[in-house]
Amino acid sequence: MSYEFDFSFLAEYWPELMRGLWLTAKLSAITMVGGFLVGTLLAVARKSRLTWVRCAAGVYVELIRNTPLLVQMFLIYFGLSSLGVKLSADFCAALSIVINISAYTCEIMRAGIESIRKGELEGGSCLGMSGIEATALLKRHLPEVQVIIVTVHREHEQIFDALKAGACGYL
Repeated sequence: MSYEFDFSFLAEYWPELMRGLWLTAKLSAITMVGGFLVGTLLAVARKSRLTWVRCAAGVYVELIRNTPLLVQMFLIYFGLSSLGVKLSADFCAALSIVINISAYTCEIMRAGIESIRKGELEGGSCLGMSGIEATALLKRHLPEVQVIIVTVHREHEQIFDALKAGACGYL
């Protein structure tokens, strides 16, 4: 058996394919940075001493992680437009992907923060360090936290999830 592949018909669609590739790359970059920043802030909120902040962040994370990304995209795009808020499809896609990625990043960052032994921070305060100085001890242990965070990130393959979600935003 002999197969002959002919992709010549794709030449006429090349500009559209390149626009889709550019949009996917742009959405992926924006949503990875935005999701990381929002997720890190949420991780700090999950460790807050204020009960209402901790609970609000926990409800957000659980709600977002337990709904599919496509449902979130539909709710943001169609739900906001039904309320009279008109946003571009690209912005709605980016917003929904940032919201989704931030919930997963929150849990990853929280796990990294919790991996720091409490005794090390207590040791800093026993030596007379202020809260800021004791927190600076985290810098010394940043490599061990990075290993945990990178390992968890690798398991969740968030970069590939962002690329797939960026492509989904093009649809």
